[in-house]
Amino acid sequence: DYLHKSQIINETNLNKFDFIKEKLKEIYKKSNISFKMIYDARKNGEKSLTFHLLCDHHKKTLVLVGTQTDRIFGGFANKKWNSLDLGRKIDEKSFLFSIDKQKIYNPKKQKYHLYCSEKEGPSFYGFSLENNFLENGGSCDSIDKCNYDSFEKDYELNDGEQKFLVKQLEIYQILFHD
Repeated sequence: DYLHKSQIINETNLNKFDFIKEKLKEIYKKSNISFKMIYDARKNGEKSLTFHLLCDHHKKTLVLVGTQTDRIFGGFANKKWNSLDLGRKIDEKSFLFSIDKQKIYNPKKQKYHLYCSEKEGPSFYGFSLENNFLENGGSCDSIDKCNYDSFEKDYELNDGEQKFLVKQLEIYQILFHD
């Protein structure tokens, strides 16, 4: 099960996804990985409540964002999302990524990496998605606000633009097999 249900990653850009698999193998020292889709915004709806109903309490999730301008980026959260445990979280195994730039952004030590709120979809300190995100979109953090390394310019995940409109959002639970 390798993202075969994805509307963001397809046959033409599937090989661009390999660097994320390699990063996960490096973190967990496991070579057999699969991706189980637990949330699809087009199918399940775009409200943050639905995101939390389907994704809360899942550890090791990959958030994949496809924008209206055809940018593809996302983040990996090792810790579980939890709308009842509000606030900032440190997750040093988390990372952000840009499929377009083929780049991983590692977390800075002793900084916050995730934000949980019942009023938002998945939120990293790097980008966040509003409620009704297919309609309202999301925004990227600038360098000085970002708690991840390797950003070379403001709003780098979205090619220099702060705001973005979401074409598709998918969330996968990462499963490791022996």
